[in-house]
Amino acid sequence: MDVATAAALASGSKVAVTGFVLLVSGQSPVLCSELLESMPPQCGGARMELVGLDGPDLPGLREAVGVKWTAEAVTLSGVVHEGRLHLGG
Repeated sequence: MDVATAAALASGSKVAVTGFVLLVSGQSPVLCSELLESMPPQCGGARMELVGLDGPDLPGLREAVGVKWTAEAVTLSGVVHEGRLHLGG
């Protein structure tokens, strides 16, 4: 499922969502429908805050200027609650 569709679901919905993870120091991690081609990348399109993310375990994680991101789309599973994706639910 894409990020925009998942973010609009009712709380309690179990989902598997595909997008790009963006980790910016001092901010909550987010799942983005696309990454903008800036350096470091920024979130483009729809986004969902991620709750319970263990960033170091993500495959293909890249880093520049204090920002980490997945270069390829990943699929994360969890439960939607108030527009956030709670992982592992």
